[in-house]
Amino acid sequence: MGKVATGVVSSTIEAALQNVQFIMGPDGDWTAVVVPVDAWTRLLARLEDQDDVQIVRERWANRATRLTWPTWEQLEAELSTLDFSGKDER
Repeated sequence: MGKVATGVVSSTIEAALQNVQFIMGPDGDWTAVVVPVDAWTRLLARLEDQDDVQIVRERWANRATRLTWPTWEQLEAELSTLDFSGKDER
């Protein structure tokens, strides 16, 4: 596997990605990638963290425009609609 960009993926994810498998088509080009569940889960968590950081940066940058944070009640209402069971929704 090639090098993982520094700062983009943590070392634990990089270690988990050592078991990634590439599937090649008849022409020798990669057609698919098989990622271990552990690596996939860590990668998704990292991407979600980056998304959260971006939201905070945008809010901070736009603080002068009086962009407000949601109230606790709004957050509770939104959280009550989410499924934290970890079950696949397919």
